[in-house]
Amino acid sequence: MEVNGFVYREKGFKDNQLVVARFGISCCAADASVYGLLSTLENASALKKDTWVHITGIIQKTTYNGENTPYIQVQQIESIHPPDNPYVYELYQGEQLIGPGE
Repeated sequence: MEVNGFVYREKGFKDNQLVVARFGISCCAADASVYGLLSTLENASALKKDTWVHITGIIQKTTYNGENTPYIQVQQIESIHPPDNPYVYELYQGEQLIGPGE
């Protein structure tokens, strides 16, 4: 799997854990939420917060906060420039929001 995003870490992450994240928007920037995949990489804590990266890795399964969750075991990582538009959006068709199952 390949993912582009910024380095995001929560308090309590292990030294090898990070999230490669994007901000998702459904209406406007005020409702932006962090979306991403938990990833593991040796010395991940050394990566600077908000640095944009491209990762390649293998999807695995782990337990985080008592829940089963997927994560990416990073095999390659490289720094990239932030995209012109760093946000991801819900799918719109014309002026109508297309939600799940529609």
